[in-house]
Amino acid sequence: MEQLNDVVSRLNSVARKFKSLVELNKSISGKSVTLIFTQPVSWFEDNASQLTAMYAKELEVKQNIAENAAHVEHFISQKASSDEVYRKCQDVLMFYSSCWLHQPFVNESHISLMLAEML
Repeated sequence: MEQLNDVVSRLNSVARKFKSLVELNKSISGKSVTLIFTQPVSWFEDNASQLTAMYAKELEVKQNIAENAAHVEHFISQKASSDEVYRKCQDVLMFYSSCWLHQPFVNESHISLMLAEML
C-alpha cells in the first residue's frame, strides 16, 4: 500500500503542477501563449486529476480492506458461532480479495488511452 500511496502523491503533485500552468496561462492577459502544442494545458490538468482521483479512490478501498479483513479473519479463526456466520465471513473475505485484485476504481483501458494521448 505504501507504493500506491507514493503513486497517488506523485500524481497529485503532477495534477497541481498542471493546475498551476492553467492558472499561469489564464493570468497572462491579452496574450495567446501556447505552452503545449498538442492539447490545451487544461486538458492535461483534467486528465491528471482524473488519474489522481482513480488511484486515490483505489488507495482508500485498499486501506479499508486492510483495516477490516483482519477483523473478519480473527472472527473466522475464533470459529464463528454458527456455520452460517462462518460462511458469511468467508464470503466477505472473498469479496475483499476480489476487490483488492481487480481494482474496481482503476479503469486500465481508460488510463492507457489517457496516457497514450498525453504522450
